[in-house]
Amino acid sequence: MAIWAAGTFLLIAFAPVSLSGGYQPYPLFHGRHILPACIPFALCLASVVGHYASKIARAREVSAWAFRLWPAAVVLVMLAGVAGLRDLRGFRDRPTGRVGDAIDRMIPATVWDITKTIYMTPSAYWRYRILFPEHLRSRLRVAVADGAPDWWRSITPDITERCLPLPDPRDAYLLVTPTQLEGSAESWDYGVTLPPAQLAAWPRDFWRGVLRDKSVVSSVLPPTNPHDIVALLIGVPFPVATRDETAAHP
Repeated sequence: MAIWAAGTFLLIAFAPVSLSGGYQPYPLFHGRHILPACIPFALCLASVVGHYASKIARAREVSAWAFRLWPAAVVLVMLAGVAGLRDLRGFRDRPTGRVGDAIDRMIPATVWDITKTIYMTPSAYWRYRILFPEHLRSRLRVAVADGAPDWWRSITPDITERCLPLPDPRDAYLLVTPTQLEGSAESWDYGVTLPPAQLAAWPRDFWRGVLRDKSVVSSVLPPTNPHDIVALLIGVPFPVATRDETAAHP
């Protein structure tokens, strides 16, 4: 069990790299892939705890009924972990999760021009394409800066076909985070940014944003607190919903 745990940990720690195009991150592991490492560690911990608990119980002559409470204690721990899951999201409350929530609310709140394509980074396409309905999913495209790592070319079967130069702002939408809009990469972009020269043509004064409290806001002005913005959709030709309308129809 210990060998399994150590081996899985070392694999996850050092394997997610690609050498085909030079040494670069290769984000192979999703959250669910950590499970094989969690299982042996949990079993080892349970074995150690059980062993010493048994020794302590025998040394202090704990009555037999105390051992019957172990199943109830396990159930209580599970209930404590599930309680308030909507408010306390635990490890799921990550930047990628917040951006996903923002995009999920942004899609139905926008009147889309289906003649336009929707551009984003490869990492955003990889994570969030499933949020889009089928008629919009076919319009999704990715743009990549010259010289960026090429790990993304194999993450989905069709992503290389969707990679095109970033067009004129009048001809497409751009779905970005504030960091990506400034030409930088999010930690989960693994070094792949949007093309800076083409990105410079996109306006910074007309966008649709989503706040961290998940209320959708359309505005032609910068927000009161720019740090509240999680995701931006640039290219919307007119405000679809006002702040007051959003508050009335959350």
